[in-house]
Amino acid sequence: MSNYSHEPQRFQIQIERAGETIHDSTHRVEGYPETRQGEVATIPGDVVDCTWEDARGPFTLRGRVGDAEWVERPIDGDRSSDEGTADCVVADAEYGRIHSENVVFSVSPRCGEVPTYEGGCSFANPDS
Repeated sequence: MSNYSHEPQRFQIQIERAGETIHDSTHRVEGYPETRQGEVATIPGDVVDCTWEDARGPFTLRGRVGDAEWVERPIDGDRSSDEGTADCVVADAEYGRIHSENVVFSVSPRCGEVPTYEGGCSFANPDS
């Protein structure tokens, strides 16, 4: 999850496979710090703990910020991403980047390019 808003946000994330909720969590993510022109700040975020095994979908990602409506992003059995299909996909739930009042999912097939972080899925981040 990535919070581009200057205010802290509460993200709710659910993952469903074959009609069953396999992940349900809530995360408080700090706000993006105010910066001066030319300064660069780290985008505040958090990682969903991987509570499911490495298995083909289809999956449905659901998320929302605060009490907004749930946003759904289906991922079919071929693991379709924003860039085609892949053996592995990584999703980011973003808030505040494109002036949306709710979460926006982006899905990438580049599991090998995921930065090292604590948590998440070991099959997508072998250094975690």
